[in-house]
Amino acid sequence: MAGIIAGEGHVLTILDLYSQRKLEARRVSSNKGGEYHGPCPGCDGVDRFHLWPEQGEHGTYWCRQCGKAGDAIQFLRDFEGLSFKAACAAMGRELDQERPATMPRHREKIWQPLPTNSPGDRWQEKAAKLVDWSHKHLLTSPEHLQWLAARGIGLETVKASRLGWNPGEKGKDLWRAREPWGLPEVINEKTNRPKPLWLPRGLVIPCIDQSGAVLRVRIRRPEGEPRYYVVPGSSAVPLYLARSRAVAVVVESELDALAVFEAAGDLVGAYAIGNSSAKPDIDSAARLKELHMIMIATDFDEPDPKGQRAGAKAAGWWIENFPQSERWPLPVGKDPGEAFMAGADLRAWIRTGLPPALALVANLKESPVEAAAPDPSEERGIVVEGCTGGGRRYVIADSGEESLPDLLEEYPDRAVFLQSEIDVLKGAGPEEGEIVAMVKDIFPGAMVVESKKIFS
Repeated sequence: MAGIIAGEGHVLTILDLYSQRKLEARRVSSNKGGEYHGPCPGCDGVDRFHLWPEQGEHGTYWCRQCGKAGDAIQFLRDFEGLSFKAACAAMGRELDQERPATMPRHREKIWQPLPTNSPGDRWQEKAAKLVDWSHKHLLTSPEHLQWLAARGIGLETVKASRLGWNPGEKGKDLWRAREPWGLPEVINEKTNRPKPLWLPRGLVIPCIDQSGAVLRVRIRRPEGEPRYYVVPGSSAVPLYLARSRAVAVVVESELDALAVFEAAGDLVGAYAIGNSSAKPDIDSAARLKELHMIMIATDFDEPDPKGQRAGAKAAGWWIENFPQSERWPLPVGKDPGEAFMAGADLRAWIRTGLPPALALVANLKESPVEAAAPDPSEERGIVVEGCTGGGRRYVIADSGEESLPDLLEEYPDRAVFLQSEIDVLKGAGPEEGEIVAMVKDIFPGAMVVESKKIFS
């Protein structure tokens, strides 16, 4: 590159750096301020290079083929061969004068989450039609619904997640042109002809965002390899269900996440990483760091020749990067689906691992009358309104007359604790100040905005 050029009043972005290399990127989505795809400046991977000009100070990039990723400074280092100092100067960034002139030759690489790509509009339109079509086929297939139910995924979860079944055509896999999906042409090296898009028969597992857009389609084939096939053009975004919960259970497959969600979606979130070596993306990592606890239930695989298990190794990585993580193996089987098939109670397994206060909430939801003290009139009820992390608020109320069932009836959507139960958990005294401190201790990050008596 002869020089970095920016017009007057124009903030230089990574898209400008890319264009100045005589490379063309096409806009594929308006998500995250705009996303562009094009050939990689390093490995020449066709349509594998992703740019987000509006992310960060000057934008970010990521190549799905060679794995290079970073900001504008890293772009200049990767593809222009500039030093860190020279790259900063080219972008008009001033270096910290206190920064040491030389950096240590060997330093530990710190993990940084990467952004995920979003499929183009044409791909999403075609994928949505495939999902709708296959979903209708699944709802009329008792055989496949029974197979899912045996793994802990009932009809309501099937409908909510839009699972489907691709029967193919005359019992054979589907083959479609790639161009209508917005996918680049791929040439068959043997025939020298364009390859069609393969859509094999099997269980269709979509990943759908909150707006209803289909971001990924994974197909579980009834036989053959690969058993799991991701439709080209899909996003790498992980499936994260019930992400508002203060606790998440990390599993590998989407089907396992759905089983966890059905068993205890009112208590925990379910996060599917895809495989043991996968890492969270930027959006998921930000939410996971806010959680009270992360239960790691990666697959209990057979050990490799060195005696190591991939799931156990993955759990170590999670504990290192998310300190609130805890390895929580299943009582039987290698994953939640197998455990359910073997007769395990997934909800009981999850409840056993919950922090005491959240486990208490689960008990009250399931048997509120039985949770009451023998003589409620002698108890002081505590009504805790709201939750933590996501900006929800608390109102603590003392009750000298209301019984626990009455409190639950009046406050059906709030967590209700008896003072004696809280005393057992935390050793707290009856004074209001201690109650406030105790609630903040149970729910780290909570802000008690009001504490008052609302009962006579």
